[in-house]
Amino acid sequence: MKQSKISSFFVPKDGKRKRPDDEAASSASSRKMKKIAEGKTGKATREKIVGIHDKENGLKKPPPPSTVGGRTPEKVVLSPKKLQENIILESPDKFIGRNLQEDFDKLFDEPMLAEVEEYEWHSKKSQLSLSKPTCCRVVRFMLAHSPSEQIVLVRAEGTKDEAVCRLRDMWMMISLTVNEAVTVLAKSFDGQWVINAQNGYLIIRPDVMMPITSLVNGMFCLRRGVLSHLYKSVTGDKPVMLMGRVLHELLQESLKKNLDDAESVEKEAKDIVNSRTYLREFYLSGVKLEDVYKEVKLFIPKIVNFVKMYVKGDVPDVRNGFRGRIVEVTDIEQAVSSRRLGIQGRVDATVKIHKNGRKESVPMELKMGMASFSMEHKIQVMMYTLLLDELLSNVRSGLLLYLREELIQEIEPKFEDVRNFMMLRNEFVKHVSSADYHTLPEPIRSKSCLNCPHARLCFSYLKNDGLENLSANHPMKDMNFPDLQETHINYFNEWTRMLFLECSSQDVVIEDAFVNGEENITQVGDDFEHVFQVMQKEKSVQPGCMVTIFRQSLGVSHGKVISVTDSTITVLNNKKLEPKEVCKIVSTSRHFLHNYLSNLAFFLDEKYQRLRELIVDRTLPRSDSTVEKKILTEQTMRILHPLNKEQQRAVLQTVASSEYLLIKGPPGTGKTETIVALIKFLNLQKQRILITGHTNASIDHILLKLDGVEYVRFGSLAGVNRNVHPRTFVRLLEKCENIEDVQKLYECGVMASTCISLDLEALRKVSFDICVIDESSQVMQVEAIRPLLFCKKFVLIGDANQLPPVVKKPDARKMGMDVSIFERLEREETTICLSRQYRMNRVLNDLANSLTYNGLLQCGSDSVANATLNATIRSKIWVEEILSPEMDMSVVFVDTSEYFDDQTLAEPTQTNVIEASIVALLLGELLRHGVSEDDIGVIAPFVSQVNSLKRKLQGSVEVSTVDQFQGKDKKVIFFSCTRHSRDTYVDSRHVLNDHRRLTVAVTRAKVKLVLVGDMKSMTAYSPMQKLISCLKDNQIIRLKNGENDFTWDDLLKESSSQFLISR
Repeated sequence: MKQSKISSFFVPKDGKRKRPDDEAASSASSRKMKKIAEGKTGKATREKIVGIHDKENGLKKPPPPSTVGGRTPEKVVLSPKKLQENIILESPDKFIGRNLQEDFDKLFDEPMLAEVEEYEWHSKKSQLSLSKPTCCRVVRFMLAHSPSEQIVLVRAEGTKDEAVCRLRDMWMMISLTVNEAVTVLAKSFDGQWVINAQNGYLIIRPDVMMPITSLVNGMFCLRRGVLSHLYKSVTGDKPVMLMGRVLHELLQESLKKNLDDAESVEKEAKDIVNSRTYLREFYLSGVKLEDVYKEVKLFIPKIVNFVKMYVKGDVPDVRNGFRGRIVEVTDIEQAVSSRRLGIQGRVDATVKIHKNGRKESVPMELKMGMASFSMEHKIQVMMYTLLLDELLSNVRSGLLLYLREELIQEIEPKFEDVRNFMMLRNEFVKHVSSADYHTLPEPIRSKSCLNCPHARLCFSYLKNDGLENLSANHPMKDMNFPDLQETHINYFNEWTRMLFLECSSQDVVIEDAFVNGEENITQVGDDFEHVFQVMQKEKSVQPGCMVTIFRQSLGVSHGKVISVTDSTITVLNNKKLEPKEVCKIVSTSRHFLHNYLSNLAFFLDEKYQRLRELIVDRTLPRSDSTVEKKILTEQTMRILHPLNKEQQRAVLQTVASSEYLLIKGPPGTGKTETIVALIKFLNLQKQRILITGHTNASIDHILLKLDGVEYVRFGSLAGVNRNVHPRTFVRLLEKCENIEDVQKLYECGVMASTCISLDLEALRKVSFDICVIDESSQVMQVEAIRPLLFCKKFVLIGDANQLPPVVKKPDARKMGMDVSIFERLEREETTICLSRQYRMNRVLNDLANSLTYNGLLQCGSDSVANATLNATIRSKIWVEEILSPEMDMSVVFVDTSEYFDDQTLAEPTQTNVIEASIVALLLGELLRHGVSEDDIGVIAPFVSQVNSLKRKLQGSVEVSTVDQFQGKDKKVIFFSCTRHSRDTYVDSRHVLNDHRRLTVAVTRAKVKLVLVGDMKSMTAYSPMQKLISCLKDNQIIRLKNGENDFTWDDLLKESSSQFLISR
């Protein structure tokens, strides 16, 4: 691995750093960064010390020995993280050098020092060189007294090589944890690796790549920086930001094309301003084209001068501090991430310059405001320089251009500034990457708090914890938001905790991915669809996941997973990659975290007080109005006519509702037909409708039935049904020629999007009369908030007895994260229930009632009630019995207990060859007797069994998990229970203990349901036990060797050797 230039300026040859004249007067932000580095940040940031001190009883013994980094130490290792809770350093302003030693003298008595000195691991000879930036894991660490330092044992990633590193000065109090990822660069002094104020660095959690802009936002107020990073899309001056984007692009294109005359630049400006992308942005921001042109024209002569001066070779103005020439623009808006430095950024322009007789690549940062050469702006350039140096090598500096004043300066990374920024990054990461819940830095004491765009968020955190600790004269002490009730703040904080719990999992890394040829790269609009070949498949990487594409340790592109197979992952990303180039795909759940946190932030806004009362306080909606007779026209009656009485009532009551209504739709009760009729009815009344739901499939299913209704579908083309593509926003925008066309597009009466992909920015000027949320029993409350922000009233369609929201973390489920928006608001006063179902025959209807619905369901017609399997099977007795078309045999349980009674069962697996063989044999008999593949479905609770069944069946019969079968039905359903164990203990969180998933599984069949499983194992799961108790004796078919033409040996002869269980 090449040595990054970062190592050269972190370890100066002479150990000193000369401060340039232009930095003599530090800005407030620079001083703030230095204070963070030196520990001079006030009570909040002066970390507290614990574990060795008790306020009442004095010093206490360290905790008992524990296994640290795979070893059992003789003595406990004192963690500085534990040393930071109860005692504030007496003299935090004397943080470096001799005075730091004096402070630590007061923290230890002689017995404690004697214990610390007993450790010997810190004196071991290092096998690992830390002279270059090295990715490591923390093995153990301790605080030492003389000299005052923190001693850390690190092990290089992927090896057993270890090194002892001594952290001194401001690095000494960095908080570490065992097995934490770190990047280390140190200097050797007398055989010891040392990081101090003059040499080296230690970056914690470099896998958490922090955006440089977020870190810069935290230079003045770290708390504000953390909030702006977590709660994206909450702030920003949209027109100003938009104008900056236009001017950025104009300069970038002028540089790429060497435009050096006003006429050419003006033509380019018109092309950019009139592009469809900007037409949409101008409409949403309320910016007039004439105002845009007026602003752009001010910059045209400045751009021309810049190109003539720095591209064409004219002598530049020496006052600018750059005496070179730009000879090539190599990239624009280049996204670069480093899993070694732990930062990421988007470089405005990467250019090649000619200076002092040589060419070199540098980043160029463009600013449109007044020239300040502030530390915030300079540090951005320094960080981009480091990132490009990792990517390109030998990048020594960057350019900072203020176009408005035509000032440019070359910025070189300065040791002290970059060191302080990296310490700021370490502090920042502690607050945003907690495994369970993040903490915020304490608020600064500034009058600017009163005008901060994050004031409501900041207050909501403080109200829950810390407001009473602020000094009496703190600006936030008397801050008040009367519309924010205590229940609202508690709801906000509870959901924040749950989201951090759920999204705290490690990133998923897929190594050695590559695109096998140009034919696997397709341009889609401005993006590129890449089909990656992968050697390993991660089941947690699913369509919709956000990923970063890495070359070595550098991220070069961001994208979204479109589809996944056993050997490929298709990603839609913003940059074309080279075929055959070996990449690393990293998936993170943080995208969803930011998305949901933004929803919560908007939810706190004053204008959503009533919505908070409805959802948080569960206030009953205001009284409904009555349906006016004048709207019951011939057209509307024609829409209602095909519906049954319950469905008609649901439509009319939704129309009459004032704030919200729930429509409970058990399986087969015609939810989709009711929704379609409702949308057509409201569309005739000129109501504006937003259709949302949990999945693309459910939304597209509705849209394809809206014949005669114009709609606009938001979302990625790759995730949308191809038949809906002509009505997608992307395709319709291509036809727009001016802002008026875009306006007409946004004034369409029906719009549709999934809840998660609904663009807050795209709809900020749109208001809907009603929002329809399908599958709302699968939608998390915080997910549903987003579409509800845009509507006057809403209707939720779902069934809380079916699949809940997907929540992976047990602790988050315990807190209530899997309680859907439907389940939270479901009450008799607010809910209409559909009970007439048109799917299951009367036997299957009775089973659903006995298992879950308590007699609610009834068959919608005699033809539905009396339907049976239309095939008479002629085969072995046991096969004929199972596949009998008799009404009473519409549901059967095939018991395989005898086979497993004779086995020595190992740990239960998630595959079962016996059940797969039985399903395959029975399914084959159905096909041979004329039953269509399209009429058969196979369900299993585990992905592994699904894959085994797919390999066994090798046909077009649909095989999937319960979750994937939600919303579908088949005439015949096979359910493979899979699990086999004689252990009476079962986890209450096990998938087979999920009553709702079992309800979905057994209500997919129309005329025949065949369950295959080890009944003795199944009775350990209460939902399965209840289902079995609902069956008659003749509906339970116990397979026994030698009875009814059945033998286990005959069955297993049909089995493939690839399965995991054998006799």
